[in-house]
Amino acid sequence: MLEREMTVNTKAEKAMIVILMAAILLGGYPIGGFYFVVYGIGITLYRVLIPIIFLYFFGKRIMKGISLEFYGRFYFLFMGFLIFWCAWGTVFWKISDFSEYLVGANDIVGIFMGMLSIFSLYEAAKTKYGFKIMVNTVRILVVAITLIGVVELGIGEHLSTSKFCDGEYVDPIRKAVEGTYPGRLRFYYATGIFYNVNDLCAFLAVFSPLFFPQQGQKRSIKLLFLLELVMMILIISKDDAWFSVMGIIAAGITYLLVTKAKLFTWIGTVASFMVIKYFIVKVFYYIVYGIYLLIPGKEVPYAISLTVGEKISDESFQAVLRAQLASAKLEQGSFYTRWSTYVESVKDFFLDSYGVGFGPASFSNYMLEKNSSALLLNPHCFWIEVMFQYGLIVFVGFVALLLYGFIRLVKKYRETGRVEYALIMAMDMGLVFASFAPSSFLGYEYLWLPIGLTLAFSTITLEKQKGKR
Repeated sequence: MLEREMTVNTKAEKAMIVILMAAILLGGYPIGGFYFVVYGIGITLYRVLIPIIFLYFFGKRIMKGISLEFYGRFYFLFMGFLIFWCAWGTVFWKISDFSEYLVGANDIVGIFMGMLSIFSLYEAAKTKYGFKIMVNTVRILVVAITLIGVVELGIGEHLSTSKFCDGEYVDPIRKAVEGTYPGRLRFYYATGIFYNVNDLCAFLAVFSPLFFPQQGQKRSIKLLFLLELVMMILIISKDDAWFSVMGIIAAGITYLLVTKAKLFTWIGTVASFMVIKYFIVKVFYYIVYGIYLLIPGKEVPYAISLTVGEKISDESFQAVLRAQLASAKLEQGSFYTRWSTYVESVKDFFLDSYGVGFGPASFSNYMLEKNSSALLLNPHCFWIEVMFQYGLIVFVGFVALLLYGFIRLVKKYRETGRVEYALIMAMDMGLVFASFAPSSFLGYEYLWLPIGLTLAFSTITLEKQKGKR
């Protein structure tokens, strides 16, 4: 079994790991206006920093020497597959009738950048304090983004990256309610640094396991982690992102199963989640309502007054699900259009492309040609997105490698009892479900973080947890 390189991190290496995490989580978004186009390819901070970080770690690896023993066969197999994926996509990008030249090129560049990210994550994780630095950096950034979301829910103001600051989206709505809506129209939803509500909620669901309680943690840390989870559930509940709810549930179940939690822990976790999910939105807006009342001369916004006046049961996940299923029976609603899109895209994938795929970034163009109001123009499912655009060979190979990495993590946890393996497995399972939430998931840079950690820790054997037989 391969052991972690027990090298002490230098200050430069620690800084590079922090920058790597920030680039993956934040660098893909035009924060601070950093975004420009070169020959049709979007250049973000992520696409500038990742090659630099890759060269840093690659240079260090060259000096230490590249060996099969250090990386392991699975690593070379996975990286070789990503190279094949880029090459396969490039061929279809050239010949497909549904791949737009620039959009398809951006897709392929994104996968290539993902490969560089995975290499850097692997190298960082193989150092003595790499995982600790990565996780703590991610936690800080996730908390910051969560706090932005909570503020959005309370005041109805958003960052410039949000769709609620996009005139093309907002102006028609404001015109439609002009003269009927009292006061300034505000949108009391959370998008954080993202464009859409589902984008933020999927992000929170994927990284929620990093705040799950662990044995041996100080009580103050557990309370802070619980507060973060409550804020996550608040945002996901208010944004009505039920696939992200399923992502957190799947991650939680995975964590409890892997760590062999006692029955009392199961009961307490399920009961706590149900109570928080059921009451949190109402309690939050009662607090916001009270704060507005305490501010002299400040009128309570109409939307907040309306929310406080609604029945609590209207906010429940069960009520939303029942409404969606009822609409689906009438061939209406978002659940019906999603389901129709999934069925139609899979059927056409086999009947029209014969399992080969339609090419990078081809989904929207293909659905546009069908011209059906019952179908979405975006896949709203990462797994269908990969299969539809890149074919059965890429899809099966990708899923098989992820499953194999997951199984290796299970074995590592059974051998050592180390919580690091359990957290990564929980993130992987959260990703499986949360990736149904956004309209398109392949372009999200943070996608490669759980995958990179899975690849790295499937070859790292940590010291056995004390008390583990």
